[in-house]
Amino acid sequence: MRPRTLYPVCLLAFYSFVWAAAGALAATAPAVVWLEAEQFADGGGWSNDPQFVAQMGSPYLLATGLGKPVKDAVTRARIPSRGEYRLWVRCKDWYPEHSPGQFQVIVAGQPSKTVFGKANSSAWQWVDGGLFNIQSAEVEVRLRDLTGWWGRCDAVVLSADPSFRPSDNSDDLARQRETFGGVAREIQQPGPYDVVVVGGGLAGTASAIAAARMGCRTALIQDRPVLGGNASVEINVPPQGDTTREPLDPGETGIIEEFDPLGPRHADWSTPMEKVVRAQKNLDLFLNTRATGVVMKDKTAIDAVEALDVRTGARYRFAGRMFVDATGDGWIGYWAGAEYRHGSEGREEYGESIAAEPSRQTMGNTIYKMEFRTHDQPVPFAAPAWAYKWTSPDDFDKDPIHAIRTSGERPKNFDDLTKGRGREPRTPNAGAFEWWVELGGMYDTIADAEWIRDELFRINIGLWDYVKNYNPKTIEENKNKELVWMNYVPGTRESRRLLGDYVLTQKDFEQKTVHPDTVAYCGWGTDIHHPWGFFAKGNEYYTGFHHKQSIPYRSLYSRNISNLLMAGRDISVSHIALGSVRVMRTCCIVGQAAGTAAALACQLYTTPRGIYEKYLDRLQDQLLKDGMYLMGRPNADPNDLARSARATASSVAAIRNPALSAKAKTAVNGGLIHELKTPRAVMFTAKGAGTAPVNLESVSLFLRSTLARPATIRAVLRPAKQLGDFSSQTNLAEAEGTVPPQSAGWVEFKLAAKLEPGNVYYIALPATLGLNWDLYPSEPPGTTRAYGGPNWKPMYGCYRFKLNPGGEPEGAAVLPLADSTGPDAQGTPTEIIRLEPANVINGWNRAVSGAPNSWAPDPKAPLPQWVELHFGKPVKFNSVHVTFQLPTLAAAAYSIHTSVGGKEWKTVARVTDNRQRRRVHEFEPVTADRLRLVIEANSTSGSTPQVCEIRVYDETEK
Repeated sequence: MRPRTLYPVCLLAFYSFVWAAAGALAATAPAVVWLEAEQFADGGGWSNDPQFVAQMGSPYLLATGLGKPVKDAVTRARIPSRGEYRLWVRCKDWYPEHSPGQFQVIVAGQPSKTVFGKANSSAWQWVDGGLFNIQSAEVEVRLRDLTGWWGRCDAVVLSADPSFRPSDNSDDLARQRETFGGVAREIQQPGPYDVVVVGGGLAGTASAIAAARMGCRTALIQDRPVLGGNASVEINVPPQGDTTREPLDPGETGIIEEFDPLGPRHADWSTPMEKVVRAQKNLDLFLNTRATGVVMKDKTAIDAVEALDVRTGARYRFAGRMFVDATGDGWIGYWAGAEYRHGSEGREEYGESIAAEPSRQTMGNTIYKMEFRTHDQPVPFAAPAWAYKWTSPDDFDKDPIHAIRTSGERPKNFDDLTKGRGREPRTPNAGAFEWWVELGGMYDTIADAEWIRDELFRINIGLWDYVKNYNPKTIEENKNKELVWMNYVPGTRESRRLLGDYVLTQKDFEQKTVHPDTVAYCGWGTDIHHPWGFFAKGNEYYTGFHHKQSIPYRSLYSRNISNLLMAGRDISVSHIALGSVRVMRTCCIVGQAAGTAAALACQLYTTPRGIYEKYLDRLQDQLLKDGMYLMGRPNADPNDLARSARATASSVAAIRNPALSAKAKTAVNGGLIHELKTPRAVMFTAKGAGTAPVNLESVSLFLRSTLARPATIRAVLRPAKQLGDFSSQTNLAEAEGTVPPQSAGWVEFKLAAKLEPGNVYYIALPATLGLNWDLYPSEPPGTTRAYGGPNWKPMYGCYRFKLNPGGEPEGAAVLPLADSTGPDAQGTPTEIIRLEPANVINGWNRAVSGAPNSWAPDPKAPLPQWVELHFGKPVKFNSVHVTFQLPTLAAAAYSIHTSVGGKEWKTVARVTDNRQRRRVHEFEPVTADRLRLVIEANSTSGSTPQVCEIRVYDETEK
């Protein structure tokens, strides 16, 4: 094996030779002026698009005008000698049948006679722009967009050599860029770093922060101008995650809580993420920097990541000890030679009953973000001829957008790969912010990425044309509306998955495996989209296994590259398991786990695999310490002084027990009471003896009212084709019910009908402000729910209902609410539990399976109230971790005090206006035998605070 100390020297000598040769070539060659479009001094209205560097070699400028030519991109170029220069432009006709993106190049005020963006192929190519007589030492060069429809320019070259032509060969072209200054010859070498993280989505950003907080010098490399990936302000996909939340369950925790401290459905994740990164010591952020390759120590280890500044052409080499691939597409692993998968495994490989035959098919991509402007007068829109065209509801397939809920069977239509006609838009804004306008799974989401993006342009423009000009339901609403922006960066669901020592599969979900090396979890369910996406015939996705699923550490490091970890959707899972782990909140906690492991590997001079073999407990202890939840793994940190303490409190709250029954192991995201601010529906499977119809007399729904007067509401009963299909608008029966004022209880509806045993039906209620509908804490078999009719959106869960005859669904569990007092609305006595002070040191930092694991003061006792830890002897410490139940149950004001013998209490920390669930307090070292957390104010919502965990440490500086 080549000695590591010699390798950089040899590499430097090699590049010195290349630079010298390149310099000599430039000195002897006739004058060539090379201008990279993305480096123009003023980009005007053109956008820098670096998404496809690996496919076509460079960032480029994209005219994003939506039918209105954008402002010129302008730069100035020095001309080495006067004379005649030939213009060459590297460009692309992205749809040659119509040539949508046309532009001119203007040199010294003279427009090129050639119009670029018109060709007989869609390949990137150099186009001759003709001769220009240049008699000045400096000229202005402009890119003039002619159409506003995504014209694209990579580079502009002026050559005084009549025989010179830039190369179309990718390797030769890369050398020409370097020779003539398109990219920097010198490679800058920041660092060296302990940990290099590539990819600035939620996974990569959390990974980099975690590594830096462990004391490792860390680089975070992101090819966009903002952080966030699919959640960024550019793409705007709301991060999703655990949908199995039980009462008091905070969902994904840890670093993600700092990006999203209050849990609102906010649109800007980029700003809070960058704020956290910029404040972190040991962490260097490189935005607008795209990885382009790796340098290997040997066949099994990475030495450095090479990258390009997509604005300036500066080149970098980031040397490191550990590398985290959070690129989504697995680029770092791919370049390093890591084993990977791309596509769907066959059902036999892992014994996955809902898998397909082996194929390259994946889930597709979506352009999610569009912006509209409403004017005072009508705004016409004429769709270009190249857009997809729909002029009638009959032009679309009639299949609704809905899921098949599976418990182990594969939907038949997923093996039907016939391209359909698309689906009618559900909103007046067509495909804006609609995940189902999806494409790419039938193609290669990496190699064909630019073509897939362009097809999504065509689809979305066609859908806007339909709702703007043809759909009678939306024409009036849209007549004054103008489409002013469409994002050009698609959100990606699936591409490469790098293989680790363990591959998470359907079997793990079926068996609910809790891995001994668990480091994260997912709770989205196996959500698999049809490879045709928008053009799928029948169901577009199927989903199942809705429970919390342990993710093992062995799925987070490469099986054959010794210093590579993975974070995000490129971890070691099957195509089926990816359907659950791919969502962003899950990716974020996986990223934190990968970054923590990378840092430990550096500190302990081992490999990621070595962490699993020798230091797994240490990794898990650190993740729990940093606020994460590990299924089945309580706090066992030997350094936490609180574990050996005794807890007492000034008072104790008593609440109704929120623990779930044995049959209710999962629950519903969004709480267990839903406002009827939108239509809502519950679906069930009819039961009965043999094949005799079920003579249904009535249905009762558990409704609540906040109104001061009785409310009348009409329910309808409809048939369904299958579970999850809410498309039917046929009413079998309808009836009114009256909800008493200020009430909570069963409301009867005389929905008399004959039901066929085994068939599926649903009951729907209209939007009615002031009324609410309760859910069961889990989804009983044969049921589901939806909201937003008539274009229903199916969701996991089940609203409370009971049939007469028949009763409530089998497997339904009723959960009393933790903030209630006395008997529940049905008058049934409920078990009361006390939130004892010992819960703050019982090893759990959150509610688990309904158990609160928290202390709360008696809400009737006046504040301040306190919980106290008795260490039994004086101990030295300088850090206290405080974790509340939820952000809404966090004390708005509290303080931490220390004492010896309960005398002369010293305040070491005080917080006011708190809205955070978890805080770490660091202070000068103190020696004390008691620590007291004093609750000085209720939560900002007015609720009595609940404290889940207190940790105490004597930290050494990292």
